[in-house]
Amino acid sequence: CRTEQRGQGHPITEHTGHLPYPPTRHDNDLRICTFNARTLASHENQAIFEEAIRGIRYDRDIKEHRTRVLLRAAEERKSLKKAKQSLSKNRTPMDATLGRTGDPITSRSGIEDRIQEFYTDLFRSEIHSVNRKKTQLMKNVWCTGPAVSLHGDDVVETDAYVYLGRELRCNGSIDSELLRRKRAAWGAFANIREVTSQLQDAKLRASLFDSHVLPALCYAAETWPLTKTTVSFIRRAHRALERALIGTTLFMQQKKNQSCADIRRISLLSDPIVHITRAKHRWAGHVLRRDDDRWSTRVTQQFPHPNLFRPRGRPPARWRDSIEEYAKMPYSTGRSTRSSSQRAPYQHWMTRARDRSNWKNCDPRGFA
Repeated sequence: CRTEQRGQGHPITEHTGHLPYPPTRHDNDLRICTFNARTLASHENQAIFEEAIRGIRYDRDIKEHRTRVLLRAAEERKSLKKAKQSLSKNRTPMDATLGRTGDPITSRSGIEDRIQEFYTDLFRSEIHSVNRKKTQLMKNVWCTGPAVSLHGDDVVETDAYVYLGRELRCNGSIDSELLRRKRAAWGAFANIREVTSQLQDAKLRASLFDSHVLPALCYAAETWPLTKTTVSFIRRAHRALERALIGTTLFMQQKKNQSCADIRRISLLSDPIVHITRAKHRWAGHVLRRDDDRWSTRVTQQFPHPNLFRPRGRPPARWRDSIEEYAKMPYSTGRSTRSSSQRAPYQHWMTRARDRSNWKNCDPRGFA
């Protein structure tokens, strides 16, 4: 031991019991490395060695290291998901692959043959059969007739199902989907809360929130009709997340007599309704510029029959109403001055959406 040769005493017995805090892994690295075979020959030194190992606080060191890695990834604008994957402790390499007989395969040629058998079984014709337990049927009120059967069994009817992460209901309601978006947003916020609670830079914290939580809250919002109920629900859910981000509550906000605008100036977050409006604006342009005759384009361009009359009362809000609200402006662009020389003749919003450059500049609020 180099420390013993310099006459400075035994490294363990010299420091044990004099630290002002429980020893950490970094404090004990030097002391553990100084042991050799001669030191461990006696039972007394071996007991000291075991006691020093038991006193190492690995949990605190791992938590501090995890926080440092996640903060570094956030400051460098890197993926937090990849940073968490790099911290995974449950990485165990597969040392052998079992064959059909259950015996381990250790040769390279045997593993290649096993993989080839796997792909052969995967793409067999009988694999592509319909799973009757997962097959359901949804019909609207105009669809009548006998029950649909599959291989002699009746298919279960349902009024809602989840497709590509979004719940679709037969009556067109999105109330349950809004609740799912709220839960997804809180789940996304829980994944970054460990980092945002340590960040002091408000802009970096807001950028992290807008890139992780806001897309989860507004997922598939391009297809939502922006009713007053929907706008109110999204704003309330976003404000609750905003208060949790800056570490305050509704009670504290009311006690300090702070308005929502004051909280927004502190958090520097983006408006969720603006985010949804921009998404709907882009999606409308994509749908109307298609030339492959998809059903979504047909439904968007569909107009009611002239001989049909709507019932009394105000009709429910449609998907296109929020777009027509600002696309009716008879100006070439909302960013220009409203002088008569720059006015353009009125064009329907569907006509303008087919022109990419015209549609990009048609939003009078400059969201596009």
